[in-house]
Amino acid sequence: MQHRLKLIRELLPDYTVAVYRHGRLEFRFQLPKKVRPEGWSATIRLPLDEELRTGRGDAAELNAVLPDAQMLYKRFEDARKLGLPVKPDEPSFGSLPWLASIYREDQHDDFGYRSLKPSTKADYDTYINRIIEWSDEVRKAAGMRDHPSVSLISYQHIRPFLRRFSNRPRTQERIRQMLDTLFQVAVAEAVISINPMKETAKLKKRGGRKKKTVSDVLWTTEEHEAFFEEALKQGRKGVFIVCAWMRWQAHRQIDGALLHRSWFEGDPLSAEWIRFDISKTVTDARIPSSAEFRQCLRLAFADGIIPFGHMAVNEDTGLPYISKTGRVSRAFNKHVRQILEPLGLGHKKVSHLRHTAIIEMARAGLSVHQIRSRTRHSIKTVVDILEHYLPPDEALSLEATLQLADWRKEQSEKGGV
Repeated sequence: MQHRLKLIRELLPDYTVAVYRHGRLEFRFQLPKKVRPEGWSATIRLPLDEELRTGRGDAAELNAVLPDAQMLYKRFEDARKLGLPVKPDEPSFGSLPWLASIYREDQHDDFGYRSLKPSTKADYDTYINRIIEWSDEVRKAAGMRDHPSVSLISYQHIRPFLRRFSNRPRTQERIRQMLDTLFQVAVAEAVISINPMKETAKLKKRGGRKKKTVSDVLWTTEEHEAFFEEALKQGRKGVFIVCAWMRWQAHRQIDGALLHRSWFEGDPLSAEWIRFDISKTVTDARIPSSAEFRQCLRLAFADGIIPFGHMAVNEDTGLPYISKTGRVSRAFNKHVRQILEPLGLGHKKVSHLRHTAIIEMARAGLSVHQIRSRTRHSIKTVVDILEHYLPPDEALSLEATLQLADWRKEQSEKGGV
Protein backbone atom coordinates (compact mmCIF):
# COMPACT_ATOMS: atom_id res chain seq x y z
CA MET A 1 0.00 0.00 0.00
CA GLN A 2 2.80 2.42 0.91
CA HIS A 3 4.64 1.64 -2.33
CA ARG A 4 1.49 2.32 -4.37
CA LEU A 5 0.86 5.58 -2.50
CA LYS A 6 4.45 6.65 -3.22
CA LEU A 7 3.94 6.03 -6.95
CA ILE A 8 0.69 8.03 -6.93
CA ARG A 9 2.36 10.97 -5.18
CA GLU A 10 5.12 11.04 -7.81
CA LEU A 11 2.47 11.64 -10.48
CA LEU A 12 0.92 14.63 -8.71
CA PRO A 13 1.99 18.22 -9.46
CA ASP A 14 3.32 20.52 -6.75
CA TYR A 15 0.93 21.44 -3.94
CA THR A 16 -1.25 18.39 -4.64
CA VAL A 17 -1.23 15.80 -1.87
CA ALA A 18 -2.66 12.31 -1.40
CA VAL A 19 -3.49 11.13 2.13
CA TYR A 20 -5.38 8.23 3.69
CA ARG A 21 -8.28 9.13 5.98
CA HIS A 22 -10.60 6.51 7.49
CA GLY A 23 -9.48 3.91 4.95
CA ARG A 24 -10.09 6.19 1.94
CA LEU A 25 -7.57 7.97 -0.28
CA GLU A 26 -8.14 11.73 -0.46
CA PHE A 27 -6.58 14.14 -2.95
CA ARG A 28 -6.20 17.81 -2.07
CA PHE A 29 -4.70 20.91 -3.66
CA GLN A 30 -3.17 22.82 -0.74
CA LEU A 31 -1.36 26.17 -0.84
CA PRO A 32 0.67 27.45 2.14
CA LYS A 33 -0.55 30.78 3.49
CA LYS A 34 2.66 32.62 2.54
CA VAL A 35 2.22 31.86 -1.20
CA ARG A 36 -1.58 31.65 -1.39
CA PRO A 37 -3.14 34.28 -3.73
CA GLU A 38 -5.95 36.34 -2.31
CA GLY A 39 -9.31 34.65 -2.66
CA TRP A 40 -7.97 31.10 -2.89
CA SER A 41 -9.12 28.39 -0.52
CA ALA A 42 -6.44 26.83 1.68
CA THR A 43 -7.63 23.34 0.70
CA ILE A 44 -9.46 22.26 -2.46
CA ARG A 45 -10.69 18.66 -2.62
CA LEU A 46 -9.94 16.77 -5.84
CA PRO A 47 -11.32 15.77 -8.20
CA LEU A 48 -13.54 18.85 -8.34
CA ASP A 49 -16.49 16.66 -9.34
CA GLU A 50 -17.57 15.05 -6.04
CA GLU A 51 -19.11 12.05 -7.83
CA LEU A 52 -15.67 10.99 -9.14
CA ARG A 53 -14.14 10.74 -5.64
CA THR A 54 -14.05 6.98 -5.21
CA GLY A 55 -11.45 7.03 -2.43
CA ARG A 56 -9.63 4.08 -4.04
CA GLY A 57 -6.98 5.95 -6.01
CA ASP A 58 -7.80 3.84 -9.07
CA ALA A 59 -7.13 4.82 -12.68
CA ALA A 60 -10.54 6.48 -13.12
CA GLU A 61 -10.05 8.69 -10.07
CA LEU A 62 -6.47 9.58 -11.03
CA ASN A 63 -7.60 10.49 -14.56
CA ALA A 64 -10.00 12.97 -12.98
CA VAL A 65 -7.57 14.26 -10.33
CA LEU A 66 -4.59 15.02 -12.58
CA PRO A 67 -6.29 17.46 -15.03
CA ASP A 68 -7.93 19.33 -12.13
CA ALA A 69 -4.65 19.53 -10.21
CA GLN A 70 -2.72 20.70 -13.29
CA MET A 71 -5.37 23.32 -14.06
CA LEU A 72 -5.24 24.69 -10.50
CA TYR A 73 -1.45 24.70 -10.50
CA LYS A 74 -1.37 26.60 -13.83
CA ARG A 75 -3.78 29.20 -12.48
CA PHE A 76 -1.60 29.57 -9.40
CA GLU A 77 1.58 29.93 -11.51
CA ASP A 78 -0.06 32.55 -13.76
CA ALA A 79 -1.08 34.57 -10.72
CA ARG A 80 2.42 34.33 -9.26
CA LYS A 81 4.11 35.41 -12.53
CA LEU A 82 1.92 38.50 -12.68
CA GLY A 83 3.07 39.39 -9.19
CA LEU A 84 -0.43 40.49 -8.30
CA PRO A 85 -2.89 38.95 -5.87
CA VAL A 86 -5.79 37.13 -7.45
CA LYS A 87 -8.67 39.25 -6.26
CA PRO A 88 -12.04 37.65 -6.86
CA ASP A 89 -14.84 39.72 -8.29
CA GLU A 90 -16.90 41.23 -5.52
CA PRO A 91 -20.17 39.26 -5.40
CA SER A 92 -23.30 41.35 -5.84
CA PHE A 93 -25.24 42.35 -2.72
CA GLY A 94 -27.77 39.77 -1.56
CA SER A 95 -26.59 37.04 -3.96
CA LEU A 96 -25.74 33.51 -2.88
CA PRO A 97 -21.95 34.06 -3.38
CA TRP A 98 -22.22 37.21 -1.22
CA LEU A 99 -24.06 35.31 1.51
CA ALA A 100 -21.51 32.48 1.32
CA SER A 101 -18.64 34.94 1.84
CA ILE A 102 -20.37 36.41 4.92
CA TYR A 103 -21.04 32.91 6.26
CA ARG A 104 -17.39 31.90 5.85
CA GLU A 105 -15.80 35.10 7.10
CA ASP A 106 -18.08 35.99 10.01
CA GLN A 107 -15.72 37.10 12.79
CA HIS A 108 -18.24 36.28 15.54
CA ASP A 109 -18.92 32.84 14.01
CA ASP A 110 -22.64 33.14 14.70
CA PHE A 111 -23.36 30.29 12.26
CA GLY A 112 -20.49 28.04 13.38
CA TYR A 113 -18.45 27.76 10.15
CA ARG A 114 -15.10 29.03 11.45
CA SER A 115 -15.07 26.58 14.37
CA LEU A 116 -15.48 23.50 12.14
CA LYS A 117 -12.57 21.11 11.67
CA PRO A 118 -10.80 21.38 8.26
CA SER A 119 -12.26 18.19 6.76
CA THR A 120 -15.81 19.29 7.69
CA LYS A 121 -15.16 22.73 6.20
CA ALA A 122 -14.04 21.06 2.98
CA ASP A 123 -17.33 19.13 2.83
CA TYR A 124 -19.35 22.28 3.53
CA ASP A 125 -17.41 24.15 0.83
CA THR A 126 -18.34 21.42 -1.66
CA TYR A 127 -22.05 22.00 -1.00
CA ILE A 128 -21.61 25.78 -1.12
CA ASN A 129 -19.84 25.52 -4.48
CA ARG A 130 -22.72 23.41 -5.85
CA ILE A 131 -25.16 26.12 -4.76
CA ILE A 132 -23.05 28.91 -6.30
CA GLU A 133 -22.82 26.94 -9.58
CA TRP A 134 -26.61 26.72 -9.59
CA SER A 135 -26.85 30.48 -8.95
CA ASP A 136 -24.55 31.03 -11.93
CA GLU A 137 -26.83 28.85 -14.09
CA VAL A 138 -29.79 31.00 -13.07
CA ARG A 139 -27.79 34.14 -13.90
CA LYS A 140 -26.91 32.90 -17.38
CA ALA A 141 -30.45 31.66 -18.10
CA ALA A 142 -31.87 35.07 -17.15
CA GLY A 143 -29.20 36.92 -19.16
CA MET A 144 -28.06 38.78 -16.03
CA ARG A 145 -24.57 40.22 -15.53
CA ASP A 146 -24.46 39.45 -11.79
CA HIS A 147 -25.77 36.64 -9.62
CA PRO A 148 -29.43 37.29 -8.70
CA SER A 149 -30.39 38.48 -5.24
CA VAL A 150 -32.00 35.83 -3.05
CA SER A 151 -34.95 38.17 -2.69
CA LEU A 152 -35.90 37.00 -6.22
CA ILE A 153 -35.63 33.31 -5.30
CA SER A 154 -38.59 31.32 -4.00
CA TYR A 155 -39.08 27.67 -3.15
CA GLN A 156 -40.48 27.12 -6.64
CA HIS A 157 -36.97 27.87 -7.97
CA ILE A 158 -35.22 25.79 -5.28
CA ARG A 159 -37.31 22.65 -5.66
CA PRO A 160 -36.08 21.65 -9.20
CA PHE A 161 -32.47 22.22 -8.05
CA LEU A 162 -32.90 19.86 -5.09
CA ARG A 163 -34.51 17.26 -7.35
CA ARG A 164 -31.18 16.87 -9.15
CA PHE A 165 -29.90 15.02 -6.10
CA SER A 166 -32.94 12.77 -5.57
CA ASN A 167 -30.79 9.68 -6.23
CA ARG A 168 -28.33 10.86 -3.53
CA PRO A 169 -30.54 11.60 -0.52
CA ARG A 170 -27.63 12.39 1.82
CA THR A 171 -26.17 14.98 -0.57
CA GLN A 172 -29.65 16.37 -1.19
CA GLU A 173 -30.24 16.84 2.54
CA ARG A 174 -26.83 18.49 3.08
CA ILE A 175 -27.44 20.95 0.24
CA ARG A 176 -30.91 21.70 1.58
CA GLN A 177 -29.42 22.41 5.02
CA MET A 178 -26.73 24.64 3.50
CA LEU A 179 -29.34 26.59 1.55
CA ASP A 180 -31.32 27.00 4.76
CA THR A 181 -28.22 28.37 6.51
CA LEU A 182 -27.42 30.84 3.70
CA PHE A 183 -31.01 32.10 3.71
CA GLN A 184 -30.78 32.53 7.49
CA VAL A 185 -27.74 34.73 6.84
CA ALA A 186 -29.87 36.68 4.34
CA VAL A 187 -32.55 37.21 6.99
CA ALA A 188 -29.91 38.36 9.51
CA GLU A 189 -28.49 40.80 6.93
CA ALA A 190 -32.01 42.14 6.19
CA VAL A 191 -31.86 41.05 2.53
CA ILE A 192 -35.13 39.13 2.99
CA SER A 193 -37.61 38.92 5.83
CA ILE A 194 -38.70 35.25 5.45
CA ASN A 195 -36.52 32.23 4.82
CA PRO A 196 -37.93 30.55 1.66
CA MET A 197 -36.67 27.18 2.89
CA LYS A 198 -39.46 27.30 5.46
CA GLU A 199 -41.78 26.78 2.50
CA THR A 200 -40.19 23.34 2.11
CA ALA A 201 -41.75 22.17 5.33
CA LYS A 202 -45.11 23.67 4.38
CA LEU A 203 -45.20 21.90 1.04
CA LYS A 204 -44.24 18.60 2.65
CA LYS A 205 -47.22 18.97 4.96
CA ARG A 206 -49.52 19.73 2.04
CA GLY A 207 -48.18 16.65 0.26
CA GLY A 208 -49.76 14.42 2.87
CA ARG A 209 -46.66 13.88 4.96
CA LYS A 210 -47.69 13.45 8.55
CA LYS A 211 -46.39 16.16 10.82
CA LYS A 212 -44.44 14.80 13.77
CA THR A 213 -45.75 15.86 17.12
CA VAL A 214 -43.64 16.61 20.17
CA SER A 215 -44.66 13.25 21.65
CA ASP A 216 -43.42 11.47 18.47
CA VAL A 217 -39.98 13.02 18.84
CA LEU A 218 -39.22 13.44 22.53
CA TRP A 219 -38.65 10.41 24.73
CA THR A 220 -40.66 9.90 27.89
CA THR A 221 -39.05 8.56 31.06
CA GLU A 222 -40.85 5.24 30.62
CA GLU A 223 -39.69 4.91 26.98
CA HIS A 224 -36.00 5.55 27.56
CA GLU A 225 -35.94 3.39 30.70
CA ALA A 226 -37.56 0.49 28.78
CA PHE A 227 -35.08 1.00 25.92
CA PHE A 228 -32.05 1.02 28.25
CA GLU A 229 -33.30 -2.04 30.10
CA GLU A 230 -33.85 -3.95 26.84
CA ALA A 231 -30.38 -2.95 25.54
CA LEU A 232 -28.72 -4.45 28.61
CA LYS A 233 -31.00 -7.49 28.43
CA GLN A 234 -29.86 -8.14 24.83
CA GLY A 235 -26.23 -7.68 25.86
CA ARG A 236 -25.79 -4.49 23.79
CA LYS A 237 -23.72 -2.64 26.37
CA GLY A 238 -22.11 -0.46 23.67
CA VAL A 239 -25.49 0.78 22.40
CA PHE A 240 -26.58 1.39 25.99
CA ILE A 241 -23.51 3.56 26.75
CA VAL A 242 -23.82 5.63 23.55
CA CYS A 243 -27.51 6.33 24.17
CA ALA A 244 -26.91 7.10 27.87
CA TRP A 245 -24.25 9.58 26.72
CA MET A 246 -26.79 11.38 24.51
CA ARG A 247 -29.58 11.29 27.10
CA TRP A 248 -27.64 12.32 30.20
CA GLN A 249 -24.65 14.21 28.79
CA ALA A 250 -26.56 15.77 25.86
CA HIS A 251 -23.68 15.32 23.42
CA ARG A 252 -23.44 13.88 19.93
CA GLN A 253 -23.86 10.23 19.05
CA ILE A 254 -20.44 10.07 17.38
CA ASP A 255 -18.70 11.28 20.56
CA GLY A 256 -20.57 8.64 22.57
CA ALA A 257 -19.36 5.98 20.13
CA LEU A 258 -15.78 7.25 20.61
CA LEU A 259 -16.07 7.40 24.43
CA HIS A 260 -12.62 6.58 25.84
CA ARG A 261 -11.35 5.71 29.30
CA SER A 262 -8.76 8.51 29.10
CA TRP A 263 -11.50 11.17 28.84
CA PHE A 264 -12.43 10.76 32.50
CA GLU A 265 -10.58 12.71 35.19
CA GLY A 266 -10.33 9.71 37.47
CA ASP A 267 -12.34 6.51 37.77
CA PRO A 268 -15.21 6.69 35.20
CA LEU A 269 -17.70 5.40 37.78
CA SER A 270 -17.01 8.33 40.10
CA ALA A 271 -15.19 10.98 38.01
CA GLU A 272 -16.91 14.36 38.15
CA TRP A 273 -15.43 15.74 34.92
CA ILE A 274 -14.98 14.49 31.35
CA ARG A 275 -12.57 16.13 28.91
CA PHE A 276 -12.51 15.36 25.17
CA ASP A 277 -12.24 16.86 21.69
CA ILE A 278 -15.65 17.36 20.10
CA SER A 279 -15.52 15.37 16.87
CA LYS A 280 -17.42 17.87 14.71
CA THR A 281 -15.38 20.96 15.56
CA VAL A 282 -12.20 19.46 17.09
CA THR A 283 -12.58 21.86 20.01
CA ASP A 284 -11.61 20.94 23.54
CA ALA A 285 -14.57 20.43 25.90
CA ARG A 286 -14.60 19.84 29.64
CA ILE A 287 -18.06 18.92 30.94
CA PRO A 288 -19.39 17.58 34.25
CA SER A 289 -20.27 13.90 34.38
CA SER A 290 -23.90 13.77 35.50
CA ALA A 291 -25.00 11.47 38.32
CA GLU A 292 -27.38 9.73 35.89
CA PHE A 293 -24.58 9.00 33.42
CA ARG A 294 -22.31 7.64 36.15
CA GLN A 295 -25.16 5.37 37.27
CA CYS A 296 -25.52 4.07 33.71
CA LEU A 297 -21.80 3.30 33.62
CA ARG A 298 -22.17 1.37 36.87
CA LEU A 299 -24.96 -0.69 35.29
CA ALA A 300 -22.90 -1.29 32.14
CA PHE A 301 -19.79 -2.32 34.06
CA ALA A 302 -21.48 -4.14 36.92
CA ASP A 303 -18.68 -6.69 36.86
CA GLY A 304 -16.23 -3.92 37.77
CA ILE A 305 -14.13 -4.41 34.62
CA ILE A 306 -13.65 -1.11 32.77
CA PRO A 307 -11.58 -1.23 29.53
CA PHE A 308 -8.55 1.03 29.22
CA GLY A 309 -9.48 2.12 25.70
CA HIS A 310 -12.84 2.62 24.00
CA MET A 311 -15.80 1.95 26.29
CA ALA A 312 -18.74 1.72 23.83
CA VAL A 313 -17.86 -1.18 21.55
CA ASN A 314 -19.77 -3.58 19.33
CA GLU A 315 -19.82 -6.86 21.23
CA ASP A 316 -19.74 -8.80 17.94
CA THR A 317 -16.42 -7.30 16.81
CA GLY A 318 -14.87 -5.80 19.94
CA LEU A 319 -14.42 -2.52 18.04
CA PRO A 320 -16.11 0.89 18.46
CA TYR A 321 -19.29 1.52 16.49
CA ILE A 322 -17.36 3.61 13.91
CA SER A 323 -17.33 3.08 10.14
CA LYS A 324 -14.32 3.59 7.87
CA THR A 325 -15.65 7.03 6.92
CA GLY A 326 -15.60 8.17 10.55
CA ARG A 327 -19.35 7.97 11.10
CA VAL A 328 -21.44 5.78 13.40
CA SER A 329 -21.57 2.36 11.74
CA ARG A 330 -24.62 0.66 10.25
CA ALA A 331 -24.24 -2.07 12.87
CA PHE A 332 -25.17 0.46 15.55
CA ASN A 333 -28.41 1.39 13.80
CA LYS A 334 -29.18 -2.29 13.18
CA HIS A 335 -28.76 -3.14 16.86
CA VAL A 336 -30.87 -0.12 17.87
CA ARG A 337 -33.74 -1.37 15.70
CA GLN A 338 -33.45 -4.83 17.24
CA ILE A 339 -33.90 -3.22 20.66
CA LEU A 340 -36.71 -0.81 19.70
CA GLU A 341 -38.98 -3.14 17.72
CA PRO A 342 -39.84 -5.61 20.54
CA LEU A 343 -40.83 -2.61 22.66
CA GLY A 344 -43.14 -1.16 20.01
CA LEU A 345 -40.91 1.93 19.76
CA GLY A 346 -39.86 1.52 16.13
CA HIS A 347 -40.88 5.12 15.38
CA LYS A 348 -38.37 6.54 17.87
CA LYS A 349 -34.90 7.82 16.94
CA VAL A 350 -32.00 7.70 19.37
CA SER A 351 -30.73 11.03 18.00
CA HIS A 352 -33.76 12.61 19.68
CA LEU A 353 -32.45 11.55 23.09
CA ARG A 354 -30.20 14.60 22.92
CA HIS A 355 -33.14 16.85 22.04
CA THR A 356 -35.03 15.38 24.98
CA ALA A 357 -32.16 16.33 27.29
CA ILE A 358 -32.17 19.91 25.94
CA ILE A 359 -35.92 20.32 26.42
CA GLU A 360 -35.59 18.94 29.94
CA MET A 361 -32.92 21.56 30.70
CA ALA A 362 -35.20 24.33 29.42
CA ARG A 363 -38.12 23.08 31.51
CA ALA A 364 -35.81 23.04 34.53
CA GLY A 365 -35.29 26.79 34.03
CA LEU A 366 -31.78 26.76 32.49
CA SER A 367 -31.02 29.70 30.20
CA VAL A 368 -30.00 29.28 26.56
CA HIS A 369 -26.41 30.16 27.49
CA GLN A 370 -26.36 27.53 30.24
CA ILE A 371 -27.72 24.89 27.85
CA ARG A 372 -25.16 25.89 25.22
CA SER A 373 -22.31 25.59 27.74
CA ARG A 374 -23.47 22.09 28.57
CA THR A 375 -24.18 20.76 25.06
CA ARG A 376 -21.69 22.92 23.09
CA HIS A 377 -24.33 23.64 20.47
CA SER A 378 -24.39 27.06 18.82
CA ILE A 379 -26.91 29.49 20.35
CA LYS A 380 -28.89 29.34 17.10
CA THR A 381 -29.20 25.53 17.24
CA VAL A 382 -30.37 25.58 20.87
CA VAL A 383 -32.97 28.23 20.05
CA ASP A 384 -34.15 26.26 16.99
CA ILE A 385 -34.59 23.08 19.04
CA LEU A 386 -36.47 24.91 21.80
CA GLU A 387 -38.66 26.72 19.29
CA HIS A 388 -39.48 23.49 17.47
CA TYR A 389 -40.00 21.10 20.37
CA LEU A 390 -40.94 23.23 23.39
CA PRO A 391 -44.58 24.28 23.01
CA PRO A 392 -46.09 26.99 25.23
CA ASP A 393 -46.27 25.50 28.70
CA GLU A 394 -48.65 26.69 31.45
CA ALA A 395 -46.22 25.69 34.21
CA LEU A 396 -43.38 27.64 32.57
CA SER A 397 -45.69 30.60 32.02
CA LEU A 398 -46.71 30.61 35.70
CA GLU A 399 -43.08 30.28 36.83
CA ALA A 400 -42.06 33.20 34.60
CA THR A 401 -44.89 35.32 35.98
CA LEU A 402 -43.90 34.57 39.59
CA GLN A 403 -40.23 35.31 38.90
CA LEU A 404 -41.16 38.60 37.24
CA ALA A 405 -43.38 39.52 40.23
CA ASP A 406 -40.51 38.78 42.64
CA TRP A 407 -38.14 40.93 40.57
CA ARG A 408 -40.58 43.85 40.42
CA LYS A 409 -41.11 43.64 44.17
CA GLU A 410 -37.35 43.67 44.74
CA GLN A 411 -36.93 46.67 42.44
CA SER A 412 -39.74 48.50 44.18
CA GLU A 413 -38.12 47.95 47.57
CA LYS A 414 -34.87 49.31 46.22
CA GLY A 415 -36.67 52.39 44.95
CA GLY A 416 -36.31 51.39 41.32
CA VAL A 417 -38.91 51.05 38.61
